[in-house]
Parts: sequence; C-alpha cells; structure tokens
Amino acid sequence: MAKKEIKKEAKKKPEAKTKNLLDAVKQRTTREAKYEFWKSEKDDLWYFHLRAANGEVQTPSEGYSTKQKCLGGILAAQKNSATAAIVQTPPKKK
Repeated sequence: MAKKEIKKEAKKKPEAKTKNLLDAVKQRTTREAKYEFWKSEKDDLWYFHLRAANGEVQTPSEGYSTKQKCLGGILAAQKNSATAAIVQTPPKKK
C-alpha cells in the first residue's frame, strides 16, 4: 500500500480503515509464513507475531491499543523486514 493510499485510508471511518489495512496485510503475506494477530484478554491490547512455515513463532510484537494500530504494525514490519540489513553486533557486556 503506497503512502498516498495510507493517507486516504486515515480519513475513512475506523471500520473501513481496519478492513482495508487487513486486506493490505493479506496481499503482502506469503503462503508459507503468516502474521497472526489477536486481542489479549489479560491487558485488552492487540498483539501480532510472525509464524514461520514450520510453525515456529518468530517475531512477537509489542501491545497496541487498537486493531488498526496492530495492523499498521504488521504492515511496518513487512515493509521494513524486506529491506533490513543483516548486521552482527558485538556481545553485550555483563
């Protein structure tokens, strides 16, 4: 979803924005790996994680106050992971 399209979505009603964000996430998701999202009963926040093709959970998220923000987090994770550099960091000092 292009930046202009995302800005247009921001002007729509919350229900329409959520549906369109969910459609954008589905279009970008591969068949092997998938993003799963849910609302926690413990803290009433929305979370997501990436489940790899082998069923392993890869990237747990922070908590989001709304479903829309959670879906936005998924889109950001998808966009940034496609272009992220792989960098070895030094070990943390004790």
